[in-house]
Amino acid sequence: MKILGIDTSSASLSLGVIDDNVLKGEFTLNHKLTHSENLMPLMDNLLKSLDLTPKDIDLIGVSIGPGSFTGIRIGVSAANAMAMGLSIDVVGISSLEAMAYGVKYYDGAIFATLDAQRERVYRGIYTFQNGELKCLKEPDVVELEDLKKEAESYDRPMILGDASLMDEDVLNYFKCPRADEMIIKASSVCHLAKKYHKEGKAGFADPVYLRKSQAEIQFEARNKTSEL
Repeated sequence: MKILGIDTSSASLSLGVIDDNVLKGEFTLNHKLTHSENLMPLMDNLLKSLDLTPKDIDLIGVSIGPGSFTGIRIGVSAANAMAMGLSIDVVGISSLEAMAYGVKYYDGAIFATLDAQRERVYRGIYTFQNGELKCLKEPDVVELEDLKKEAESYDRPMILGDASLMDEDVLNYFKCPRADEMIIKASSVCHLAKKYHKEGKAGFADPVYLRKSQAEIQFEARNKTSEL
């Protein structure tokens, strides 16, 4: 089974293809927020490099958030449209789960984080048990200071993602992996999509935001002001 993985939920952009359990190719960019411009050209280049066409893809996995509102919409829309056109399934994958999956060798608590603005992060806590990724705490929006407090409840916690970039003090509470393990990889999305597809969890992907967008917050604030 050839699976295409797509992640556009953060500052990085990643595309990959696995065939059964073999990674055939992966492109990852962590440079500028230009997902709308780069997604389709990179996908075309990836498939051509592997001597594949979209019709050769059997399943699509896509990160559905939480993360960048715009990025999530770009990836989910492309995945759903492609799946519909090819009459294949698409599996939505938590961006934080996909991030945690990238450090499969680690047996402690894994804190996957993405910037949620205003000194807050999207956070999910995971661990590997017998090679399977287990969720210890479901994704949520937390203050950076609360994130540090949470770390004290776990043995050898590791931090992934944006939190350490937003507050250097975070590194005093967590272990930190290599730089290339701090971001989401499409290969992780592929492997998780394969797992969930076997469990019957497939269909169209729906975005997961966890919080209101800044535009929604400002709109509601203006409406409240006008009502006074």
